[in-house]
Amino acid sequence: MRRSQNFSTLVSAFLLLVIGIGEFMTCASAFNVPMMFVFGDSFVDSGNNNHLNTTARANHQPYGINFEERRATGRWSDGRIVTDYLADYIGLSYPPCFLDSVNITRGANFGSAGSGILNITHIGGEVLTFTDQVNGFDMYVTNLNQMLGRTLSEYLVSRSIFYINIGNNDVNDYLLDHNATALPFGFRASLLYQMQTKIQQLYRAGARKMIVTSNYALGCAPMYQIYGRCNPVGLNAARYYNQGLFDLLQTLQRTLRGLVIVYANAFQVMMDVHQQPLFYGMRNVTHPCCPNFSRPQNRWCYSSDTFCQQPSGYLFWDTAHPTDAFNRIAAQRFWQGDLRYAFPMNMRNFSTNLVSDAAEKGSGWIAQRKWDALVVGGGHNGLTAAAYLARAGLAVAVLERRHVLGGAAVTEEIVPGFKFSRCSYLQSLLRPSVIKELELHKHGMKLLPRNPSSFTPSLDGSYLLMGPDAGLNHSEISKFSKKDADAYPRWYEQRLEKFSSFIAPLVDTVPPEVSSKASLTSHVSRLKVLAGMVNRSFGMSQADMVAFMELLLAPASRVLDNWFESDLLKVTLATDAIIGTMGSVDTPGSGYVLLHHVMGETEGARGIWSWDGIYLDGHSSGSKRSRSNSGDQCQGRDGNVKVDKFIVEASSGDSASVTGVTLEDGTHIEAKRVLSNATAATTFLKMVPSGVLREDFLNEISKIDYQSKIQGTTKLNLAVSELPRFRACSGKGQEDPGPEHRGTIHLGADNMQDLLTAHKDACNGYSSTRPVIEMTIPSALDGTISPPGKHVINMFVQYTPYHLKDGGWEDPKTRESFANRCFDLVEEYAPGFKSSVIDFEMLAPPDLERIFGLTGGNVFHGAMSLDSLFLLRPVKGWSGYKTPLDGLYLCGSGAHPGGGVMAAAGRNAARVVLEELGKKLT
Repeated sequence: MRRSQNFSTLVSAFLLLVIGIGEFMTCASAFNVPMMFVFGDSFVDSGNNNHLNTTARANHQPYGINFEERRATGRWSDGRIVTDYLADYIGLSYPPCFLDSVNITRGANFGSAGSGILNITHIGGEVLTFTDQVNGFDMYVTNLNQMLGRTLSEYLVSRSIFYINIGNNDVNDYLLDHNATALPFGFRASLLYQMQTKIQQLYRAGARKMIVTSNYALGCAPMYQIYGRCNPVGLNAARYYNQGLFDLLQTLQRTLRGLVIVYANAFQVMMDVHQQPLFYGMRNVTHPCCPNFSRPQNRWCYSSDTFCQQPSGYLFWDTAHPTDAFNRIAAQRFWQGDLRYAFPMNMRNFSTNLVSDAAEKGSGWIAQRKWDALVVGGGHNGLTAAAYLARAGLAVAVLERRHVLGGAAVTEEIVPGFKFSRCSYLQSLLRPSVIKELELHKHGMKLLPRNPSSFTPSLDGSYLLMGPDAGLNHSEISKFSKKDADAYPRWYEQRLEKFSSFIAPLVDTVPPEVSSKASLTSHVSRLKVLAGMVNRSFGMSQADMVAFMELLLAPASRVLDNWFESDLLKVTLATDAIIGTMGSVDTPGSGYVLLHHVMGETEGARGIWSWDGIYLDGHSSGSKRSRSNSGDQCQGRDGNVKVDKFIVEASSGDSASVTGVTLEDGTHIEAKRVLSNATAATTFLKMVPSGVLREDFLNEISKIDYQSKIQGTTKLNLAVSELPRFRACSGKGQEDPGPEHRGTIHLGADNMQDLLTAHKDACNGYSSTRPVIEMTIPSALDGTISPPGKHVINMFVQYTPYHLKDGGWEDPKTRESFANRCFDLVEEYAPGFKSSVIDFEMLAPPDLERIFGLTGGNVFHGAMSLDSLFLLRPVKGWSGYKTPLDGLYLCGSGAHPGGGVMAAAGRNAARVVLEELGKKLT
């Protein structure tokens, strides 16, 4: 394409603008939006390509047969495109084509079919590249300034809507030209960089209200489908690009003051319609209405082609573009849909005066008052702390950078119709005191105990099924060892119950402070903790104490070898000692991690794990509990509110104190106290200004173990079409869940050596050749979280180092390879499993860090080894939730008692704050 020719075309178009600008009306639409500007490819082209030397034109019938007067205007549809509908909703006329021979007095549509983010992307011949389009808008603004004056021009532009839909052709071209099966990280990075520069250019020109759409579900277009099914290559490529685009938009909104960006999830809308066509009134989602059977190599529709009689029943008009009917659905979702379709708000809210005012003020609404307490991070501990403080009468605000509260315990609908607990996957450790004091059952908490609670199949066809039923356990273990069946209740259940009873009171206790800032009263009151430990020790025999010390200090493998002889029983129990860690069963102290995972309870029954039914409404348990139980004094701010730095009054020394926070957009929020639910590394090394904290303290924080011992977990969230059919259970297909589906399913190891081999791979820098998998199927107990007959599967997978020697987790091929390795392993136990996977999400350690702020991908906020617990958590001298800065507290899992969905750290931190105020927990 000759760029000079295109740019001269833009100049000619501006002569028309100058002629008609005197008639410009400054009145706003019903939503106070004066104009709409559209940029993009064929999904938004309304006729610009009619003026270019290209074959990519839609100015002939049957295009437009359902448009006004059956006109083929150049729109790639049988009728209207998404921006036409949005203009209607706002109360504007359709944005005119920039290159049309008409007066341009109502914004402009710069869209050009065949264009892409990159200038080299152009299908069919000459196009207006994305660069041409944005440069054209610069010219528009220049002329607008001359005609109306800069003040009025800037006012109108700042309140106009900018709609960007581009990138589909870039991804499509790369896959086709390179015969690729995935989109490389470097290519995606180049697309996102160019997108960033163009958005910044529009911002400099005055744009303040933008809608940027995701790529559509590329693999579902007829030109890509395989035997009527969406092509996973196209889907994964679009999804991968969309993930990067979403993150980019959040960054730009935080860094470009006054800019509001809505991420319009076109991918989600198309997947919804494709998977639930009848709900949307569609009869055919696999074939185009205009099929081009006479031109099998052609993507477009021609006047000689036959077409369907009712396009409204089709998703696709031609082999790549949707129908008017789908465009209407997409526009409706963008206009008034929920966060799945438009983030962080829908366009109806986006188009009001309030949004414009909010953009100018940034996060000023929350800075209008001085808070008694700010909680940084809306995870379960932060929400728990906020709830207790608010119940005590404090004015509390929760600041969360994501669009939803809950942290790593959040529930989200990743695949349409399937609700996932994205990181955590079971409940048992949540403290009974929190459940009782916050009256969570009154606010909808519903626990679903599992019986049986575990299922371990072996490749030889045998299996071990266990649960709270003592008779079942004895019968099942006896299949492998009568001795173990007799020993299990005595050596495992009774002793771990006794050990847990010894440890559990410490969980709800604020550790005795040993720092110089601890008061005498504080020391005396907390020495009661030590007295309680001594008192409880009298309830254990000498043999119990020896066994207890062995459990705390010895490798889990030695403990289990001393207790049992059956491989399958030991493997089943050993996974509790390694899950979520980079340690092996031979690691000294791994026995404590086993104890940590079994000392929880459900409805008073120790060691019983359950699912929390409250998350079925789409909110995390923590989110709903906090909102239900904190009253009017607690307000949550979730979505694009990222704390940059704490506000510190003194520059250095013991007198330094935190008096608020500064957000990334520059907003200052004052508070008497700040509680950080972030990791200790993020809190002290990133959010505290440099030069404030003592070097010896910072050195201790920098040594916290986030990676070497405890960062080896990847979470896979799967939507499947049917339940796994395990060979050990005869492999028969069934619609209703069986006992093997209700508990945790242990896969990948038939003996302890298998666990050690998997760990050895990780020690050498590779993900495990045969991963160790804990699988759960929550939909087996509650079918409301998945469509009828389909299921949600969680996989907690070991071992996956943060840094890989054979690639990186950002490489789609690496991710796909590991996911397939996991699916293949499950297939060994349950033939047909792999073909049942509808869609999935992978959260590798870098994803856990990027999305949820878990330093090093560490699900526990730091190692759970004995040198990182109690008085040593997060570092020695600062185990009591206070910090070297007055007014700053830790309330997350990086503080005592550590990781897991316990809420103990949040409760204990709130207790410390309230005690300083002379108040008690209520």
